[in-house]
Amino acid sequence: MSTDNLTVNTDDVDMSADELDPVSAATLAVMQRHMQAMTTRDPDTIAADYAENTVVSTTLADGLVIGRQGVADWVRDNIDSFEAALASSDGTPPALRLLITKGEYGHLIVDLGDGRHGTETYHVRDNEILFESATFFL
Repeated sequence: MSTDNLTVNTDDVDMSADELDPVSAATLAVMQRHMQAMTTRDPDTIAADYAENTVVSTTLADGLVIGRQGVADWVRDNIDSFEAALASSDGTPPALRLLITKGEYGHLIVDLGDGRHGTETYHVRDNEILFESATFFL
C-alpha cells in the first residue's frame, strides 16, 4: 500500500481471511480497509472507518481523540507531523510484521526502521472501529 508520503510494506504478513471465523474475518477486512484509507491522506475517508462515538488513544496525540468527527479533525490537523515522526532516516517504508484478529479484536505490529516500532489494537463491531490504541516507540 502506498502514496507519495505513506507506504506500508505488507509482503511478509499473511493478510488472507481464509481460515478465520466470520467475526475475525470481518475485523480483518475493516483493518485492511483502514490501512488502505490511510494511504489516501484524506481525513474524511480515514474517519469513515470509525464509529460515531469512537475513542482513539495514541502516542501521536496529546490526549484521547473522541468521535468520528474528532478523528477527521485530528487527521486533518496532524497527518504531516505524524507521517514525519514515523518516517525512517533512510526512507525505508514501515513494514507490517504481525497482523492478527480474534473475534472483534485486531492487533498489528509495524517496524518503523531505525530500531523503532509501533503497535495498534482495534475493537471492531458492525464494520466500524469502536476503539483504537496505537503506541509508537520513537
